[in-house]
Parts: sequence; C-alpha cells; structure tokens
Amino acid sequence: MDQSAPPASPHVCARCARCCVVTPEEKPLVFPLFPLEIERLNRCAEELGIPAWLEYEPNTAEFQTAMVRLFPAEQNIVSSLFPPGQLHARLGVLDDGRCVFLGNTGCLLPQSARPAHCLLFPLWVARGRIRPLDADCLAISGARSLAEILDKLRLTEDSLHTAYANLRRAWNLP
Repeated sequence: MDQSAPPASPHVCARCARCCVVTPEEKPLVFPLFPLEIERLNRCAEELGIPAWLEYEPNTAEFQTAMVRLFPAEQNIVSSLFPPGQLHARLGVLDDGRCVFLGNTGCLLPQSARPAHCLLFPLWVARGRIRPLDADCLAISGARSLAEILDKLRLTEDSLHTAYANLRRAWNLP
C-alpha cells in the first residue's frame, strides 16, 4: 500500500485532494490570497508548526487573463489589482506540488481558516449562479446535479455565496 496516499475516508476531498496538488506549470496560476486570509493562515501555520507557507508569484499576462476570466464584468478592477511586473501572494507548495497545508487525511486547516478559493473550488459563482468548474474533481465526476456535488462536498449554496461575497469584498469588487 502506498503510504503517501490519503487513507480511505468518507469525505470525497480527503480521498482525492487533486485540487491541492499543482504541477510546475500550474504554480504561476495558483489563486492569490488577500490580506485577511494571510493573517488567518499565519496563525494556523504557527499552530501547525508550518514555518514556510506563503509564496509570491509574478503577475504574468497568463495569470491576469485567468483572473479576468473569473471576473469578466470587473476586468479593469481585477487588472489593477494585479499589475504586470508586481507580485501576488499565494499558498506555498512542497517540492512534489502538494499544498503545504495538505496532510495525509486532507486539508489541515479548519474550514473557518481556509482561503475563499479553497472554499469555492471546484465550484464558482457566475451571475449569481453556482456552477461547476472544468476541474478534475472526484466530487464532480459522476455527479448528475449541483445538489449532488454540494452533498458530496458537504457544502451549501449559502456557504458558497458567502465565500464568493467575502472574496469580492476583499478585492473591493462591486
């Protein structure tokens, strides 16, 4: 048995965790963190004994395009948040691409401390509606409805709308 693989668990995220592992090509596109998230994560990292969890990434054209794709109606604001040549904060990853907060049984962070994008993924809110992203996610595969995905993830529509609203507020989006 592979010791590095998460053990069988009733929760789909602990069994999969694909979204918590990035390839070198994906690292520059990891979702940015906002200041309140960094404060919460600093406290958690200290409690968990994780010394280096925060990394900085350049705002490349590819990164800006990815962010604008998520917020098409606020293209100018989002572009101004991530000016070319500057850096944005993101979750750190280990040499093998795993998030520094990914343990053997899933995320080590309490739900209340997780970044907004972690609370939303593999879903997104567009024009007020929750939609699955095109993601390699065990919760999405085989699901026949949004309700089934939410049930697998143990989420509610309200919790997703709240995470999305918090993200928009942190970025000063209307």
